[in-house]
Amino acid sequence: MKTHSNKKGAIELSMTTIIVIVIGVTLLTLGLTWVKNIFDKGGSLGDEAFLEADRMVREIMASDDDFFISGLSFEIKPGNIRTVGVGVRDYNGWGDVILNLALSGNDPACELDWIKTPTTALPTEEGDLTSIPFQINIPKGTPIGPTCFYTLIAESASGEQYGTGTIIVNLMGE
Repeated sequence: MKTHSNKKGAIELSMTTIIVIVIGVTLLTLGLTWVKNIFDKGGSLGDEAFLEADRMVREIMASDDDFFISGLSFEIKPGNIRTVGVGVRDYNGWGDVILNLALSGNDPACELDWIKTPTTALPTEEGDLTSIPFQINIPKGTPIGPTCFYTLIAESASGEQYGTGTIIVNLMGE
């Protein structure tokens, strides 16, 4: 008695498996890249923000200022992002600078997470100017009207205060 084995079916099964694996890996890679791009755009300050802040601060800050904010009042539409620069000149050799933020007003419509500051300390050199960016990012769909007050505090890593300032954010309509 002859038995026939179907070797062609075994090859087809392995080819199908390989094709499914290749398609799955491709889709996974594309999906992870897409998610990474979304988080990179909205989650942190980019290199453009640091360059823009440095340009603003160097153009406007006086040579004898210790602390400077490149604006005190901002009108912004929901869905827009505005980059603002803070300048710190370290005359005391205190070292790295950290930008802290507090919500000064008591309007419940205002949110602390509308202001994005660097998450790490930035190095300073004694006598040199350090530019620190922050972004005002009002989410799309936020109701217009409230005026929000924020206090920015520039401190060294050891707690010495370089300076403090208040900014006002007005939410404007189209």
